[in-house]
Amino acid sequence: MDEEAGGQEPVSPPRSEPPLSPPLSPRGQTVVSRPVESTATEEDRTHSLETQILREVNGTARRAGLTALMGPSGAGKTSLLDCLAQRKPMHRVEGIVRVNGRPCSGTTMRAVSGYVPQHDVLPGVLTVREHLLFHARLRCPPSMDDRDRRQRVHDIITNLGLTKCAETQIGNEFKRGLSGGEKRRVSVAEELVVEPGILFLDEPTTGLDSTTALSIVRTLGDIARRGTTVLLSIHQPREDIFNLFDHVLVLCEGGRVVFEGQTMAVPAFLRRGVDMGFVRLPKVDAFLHLQAV
Repeated sequence: MDEEAGGQEPVSPPRSEPPLSPPLSPRGQTVVSRPVESTATEEDRTHSLETQILREVNGTARRAGLTALMGPSGAGKTSLLDCLAQRKPMHRVEGIVRVNGRPCSGTTMRAVSGYVPQHDVLPGVLTVREHLLFHARLRCPPSMDDRDRRQRVHDIITNLGLTKCAETQIGNEFKRGLSGGEKRRVSVAEELVVEPGILFLDEPTTGLDSTTALSIVRTLGDIARRGTTVLLSIHQPREDIFNLFDHVLVLCEGGRVVFEGQTMAVPAFLRRGVDMGFVRLPKVDAFLHLQAV
């Protein structure tokens, strides 16, 4: 996808949001995007300049699978994730996002999905259990009694490996608390409290050492196998982390798709790179070289 940073283009009137889709199953959604394009506007005193970030992006995130959006910095990974999650305001987005085969409005997507930002935003003075119980009481249906909320929080703590630190204060820059990997698990746990059918994560391994990053992605794989469709953006994963993904979509600079498909299909795709001289590189490094060719 070539990036346009200059010329003026007429801005089409904003499109009205599609009508609310019929109720969706609460677990295990399939997300499909039909050519999605995103444009950002930078205004100055005399005129506005449009920069097209994504171009004709097609892809599918399989139900109860772990899908990775990969690419170099500036390729549009986070922009694509935000287009799919429909949680941040965009200047102009064209295309269709479907869930289980039906067009999905922003209201519906926010109702059936969870979103974990790149940087953890957590209260330092609460323990892990207190923080998750607060989210459960705030976000779970009023018809759910407190005993069920506590049981759900207990199950999430167990499944995410937070049992040892459940009664530990989260901590902040002024008070010592959880490690970086534990805080990232708590951020994921926040969204799992409402049992979303789709879970979006923006670069969940950022700032973590390689071992912790591997542990986090393994946990996300476990979440996917329990029925949640997981989509994450990631810059340059190690080979062992890459092999945990079920499906990958690789963007190049300018926001075009280089590859989209199952992880097991990547070696055959990269064998085409014999004449390019990097076929013996690890799969992730080969992709980065391919993006620059």
